[in-house]
Amino acid sequence: MSTYLGADLIVETLAREGVRHVFTVPGGQMIPIHYAIDDHESMELVIPRHEGAAALMACGYSMAGLPSCVMTTVGAGIAYEAGSLAFAWRERLPVISIAPQVQSHKMKPIQENLQACDQDEIFAPITKFHAIMYHRDRIPALIRRAVKFALSPEPGPVHLDTPVDVIFGFKRVSRSKKKNLFPDRQFRFDGKVIPSRESVLNAARVIGLSARALVLVGRNVERSRAGEYLMKFLSAAGIPVITSAAAWSSVPGDSELRIGHAGLWRNDTTLRLLARTDTLVLIEADEETGRLAREIVARNGSVLVVQTAELASAVGSLVPVTAGITGSVIPVLEELAASVKSREGKTRVDREWLSSLMKAGEFAEKGFLRGIGPAQRIKRLSKVFDTINSIAGPDTLIVCEGSMVCGSAMLRLKREGLHNTVMLDDGYSAGAGFPLSLGMKCAFKNRKVILFSDADSFKRHSREIQTMIRYNLPLVIFLFQDKDRKPREEVDFARFAKSFGLEGRIITDPDREMNGRMIRDALESPCGVLFDMTL
Repeated sequence: MSTYLGADLIVETLAREGVRHVFTVPGGQMIPIHYAIDDHESMELVIPRHEGAAALMACGYSMAGLPSCVMTTVGAGIAYEAGSLAFAWRERLPVISIAPQVQSHKMKPIQENLQACDQDEIFAPITKFHAIMYHRDRIPALIRRAVKFALSPEPGPVHLDTPVDVIFGFKRVSRSKKKNLFPDRQFRFDGKVIPSRESVLNAARVIGLSARALVLVGRNVERSRAGEYLMKFLSAAGIPVITSAAAWSSVPGDSELRIGHAGLWRNDTTLRLLARTDTLVLIEADEETGRLAREIVARNGSVLVVQTAELASAVGSLVPVTAGITGSVIPVLEELAASVKSREGKTRVDREWLSSLMKAGEFAEKGFLRGIGPAQRIKRLSKVFDTINSIAGPDTLIVCEGSMVCGSAMLRLKREGLHNTVMLDDGYSAGAGFPLSLGMKCAFKNRKVILFSDADSFKRHSREIQTMIRYNLPLVIFLFQDKDRKPREEVDFARFAKSFGLEGRIITDPDREMNGRMIRDALESPCGVLFDMTL
């Protein structure tokens, strides 16, 4: 027989479900879990400085398509975590959140004490599944169910509470009992859902008869790493594409079919032009592309709409649909590309309309740049991105944070590779960029990671420089500061970085001081480099 604590059951089940990293801030109620993780040969404990950063690091790790786990202590810990876990909810990331609770006899209704609160109810609005593991024998089954919900379409965060008496409780487990707790078979489907042939042919027929078709792409194409298949479909159909900010990395920056991101097409003039489309193709629509689709349909009631989605309930939920396809992203795009390509009546693109879209996109870019920041700062930012274009390889991961940084990057960053760039404008969790980058580095230890951020965003989680050094997660950080505020108001981040053992460099004139060799050397640095740049 073997002796298992409730903590041992938690860790063993997570390991069997493919979780390899647990991001956590220690608490007394979690000590047995931490010991169990430390003793487990396939799991690693990562301890940042703040619970919010722990959740965001788990989000960054999950952006690789892998399940991750965040653990925070009872009461205050989960309150700090919840705001950051909302990022996983918005971005459809499979993050498993686990927290200890007060003793079983003090729960539901909560008995008043220092740390007691209805934790599972706090997480209810921002998770796909939440439960309390009241009994040690239910731990494996509930964790398996939580992981299943986290990974199933559409992916998203889940939360489990565990009373401390369940975590610390131990019991002798026989071989047969262990087999029941940890069965050999898998209880979730992790294959691909193939779309029906009829729905694909119907959609291909609608697309093939159009002359002014337009494709709108949402975040799930990015989350599913389906950019290669998206490009096969776009090439077969020969029609232009607009992405949301979340899906920006799904289409190569130098693609001739790309006419920008959804943020460029918000004014009345450009919307009137888009409304001339005769067929709108929505591929995994998200909030941004869904909003644009509604604007187009409102201006052109006769437009035909083709929509693809992993969830059947999503088809037709935004605008009326002419042809709908339900299935996993990759097989849907494969089938659609093959069907469109094989049709004799292949899409006949209205070249005049396409040319007008390209010109309107270029004009919109200029107006967009004027709206996100001072011209001189944008110009200097653009030169930095131009230098990165010539250096970053197809496997280099880039995170951009802040509206000015993201806006410049989406217009100037032209490089090889798909699914390697994350855009976090001002509508996202403030300061998420740095911990997200660290989480991505945990998932991709052998790949280079570059963070571009403004000073106000970076300082939210700047203390995680210590985490970066402790766990050997080297990043190259470009930190942009307003020269009118520094040094009178702003922090000397280069000096701050050096206090943690990170190399920090002050760049006062990027045009003269910044060059390709400096960036290449930074990318090869074993501990990372922070460039404190004034614009």
